[in-house]
Amino acid sequence: ATLEIYFVSLPASEAEATEEAWGEIDEQPFPADLRERLARNGMRAGLVSGNLPAAIEEALDLNETWFQRPDGWQQVDLDADQAVHHRLLQVADGTEAYIAESEIRPRMPVLWRQGDQTRGRTFRRAQCMFSLSVARQGEGQIELKLLPEIHHGDARQKVSGDHGVFHFEFSRPKEIFSDLDIRARLAPGQMLVVGRRADRTGSIGHQFFSA
Repeated sequence: ATLEIYFVSLPASEAEATEEAWGEIDEQPFPADLRERLARNGMRAGLVSGNLPAAIEEALDLNETWFQRPDGWQQVDLDADQAVHHRLLQVADGTEAYIAESEIRPRMPVLWRQGDQTRGRTFRRAQCMFSLSVARQGEGQIELKLLPEIHHGDARQKVSGDHGVFHFEFSRPKEIFSDLDIRARLAPGQMLVVGRRADRTGSIGHQFFSA
């Protein structure tokens, strides 16, 4: 599947306009218990079909000319104030990719709700990531899976073996929020929108979606 991914930065002063945009995004396709878990952790997700709501079209600035490098990344002017970043991502059926939602921060305090419990931790050298995978469905549709993770600390060497052949790889420890697993069935042209709730300071959504 070829996915178009937009990262949109909006100033806090436009919070009211952001809420109006969410009024035109359909959150109902997701189960009520998932919507509740996302809300308690400062996140929300919804689908857009057909014509884009005016607020989203304006935020994405789709009339902008995007210059794409061969590897799919957008070339940007670092001296300019970039409110929207755009990339193309090709993901094979059943494989996993990662989307970085933040830079690496020296420390990241996070509170989250898991079941009836509130948990908290300060992660060192932490980065917010989405694990992304797709699975082909019928009628040209895909199931898109997004799973929020926080990768932290320093890379460690892992050794695995099979039939006497050993594999060495380096990876960082990660906290996986498996109960916030977002799965959306998408047809060509549909859009999944994921964002934060402004009233959940210090939550997972706050850390993922606040600069």
